[in-house]
Amino acid sequence: MAKVQGVDHPEPVACSVPTLPSDYSGMQIYHRLESMTPHEQYPTKWQIPLSYDLIFAIINLYFLDDKSTLFSLAKTCRSLAQVCRPLYYQSVVITSRHNLKNTSDSEQFATLLSRSPHILDYIQHLKIQDSLWLVMFQGSRPITAEEESLCYILTRKYKKLRSLHLSLHVVWSILPIPLQHAFSVAFTLPTLHEIIFAHINISTSLLTHLSNISGLEVREGEVLSRSMNLETCGKVCTPKRLLFMDHSSTGSTTKNIFAETSPLRLSQLEHLQIYARGMHLKLLSEPLQTCSTTITNLELYISTWGGGK
Repeated sequence: MAKVQGVDHPEPVACSVPTLPSDYSGMQIYHRLESMTPHEQYPTKWQIPLSYDLIFAIINLYFLDDKSTLFSLAKTCRSLAQVCRPLYYQSVVITSRHNLKNTSDSEQFATLLSRSPHILDYIQHLKIQDSLWLVMFQGSRPITAEEESLCYILTRKYKKLRSLHLSLHVVWSILPIPLQHAFSVAFTLPTLHEIIFAHINISTSLLTHLSNISGLEVREGEVLSRSMNLETCGKVCTPKRLLFMDHSSTGSTTKNIFAETSPLRLSQLEHLQIYARGMHLKLLSEPLQTCSTTITNLELYISTWGGGK
């Protein structure tokens, strides 16, 4: 994946976004990014003796996962930049800042997108994660420059974004309201088909924003039944693939995610992967009956530690 932090990005060679003004009023950095003039792009003539298809096949086969090589090749000439830049930006990882002195990944990448919006057409996988040293979104306070920049990133018009991975040690309700809205904009992108929540405590009401999602994963966090500063819109989430982990002592995640009031529907479910305690297996009886006619792959990883059988 192309990690934003610590990387000098290759410069370019010389669903309408439902933004709510009330959500973003007073966000000076966000509006500054919106008002930036993008660099102009000029048509590039292929100047390498070998054909484009052959060069692409070689780079795609041998260097697809070598981001440093892709980055270096993209800077050698305009022709190679045509090939390498889209591959370099297929997968992007944004990590929260390690300290309060340096410019954050979000700020760097938001600035890059504002100047080179064509990069949006390359991104297929986006991961946003905490650093090990400084966790994002701690406490109640004004929205930060890092978070404003993240709002800008999330509300862009991505044409090919297929998966969004959020690995954040946070309770969803303490996110700044503008950031909650920005995430909801990203969740409803027509091309987005997979979402992974890791370490996040979310509400089932959040699932109403995932009506287009075919793959959903809930890892290591909790699922709460109450609404957490989110408006429900009557939509439901009908994934074809579902993975969830419930390591709680009460089985609360299992109870809440499959509750009658939950927007999750299993009518199209084909692949179900569950990590849970043995004592909570009985909670799966009714959900499994619901998807008995559609499911083709069932994986149960059961822990009996703590007395469950």
